[in-house]
Amino acid sequence: MPYSMPWHGATHLKRAIQGSKSNAPPGASLSKQAPVTLAHLHTLHSSLDLNNTFDTAVFMMATVAFWCQCRLAEVVSITLQSHITHLL
Repeated sequence: MPYSMPWHGATHLKRAIQGSKSNAPPGASLSKQAPVTLAHLHTLHSSLDLNNTFDTAVFMMATVAFWCQCRLAEVVSITLQSHITHLL
């Protein structure tokens, strides 16, 4: 846990997950997809015209989203392993 603080939200999180599953419309869940990789970013980069401001914005957002997701996984991986897995 970050800062060695106990987390007491397991019951609330479990109820929220169960509630969202029961209220979701049919077909709302998607199957797991293959992860986005650096190879995908390289392919995207080579496919875009970075002299075009729209293409530049698309590549910038894809890059930021990719690296933020990578960083988020580093931050929450301990929390996910120790708290979420036993709820599902």
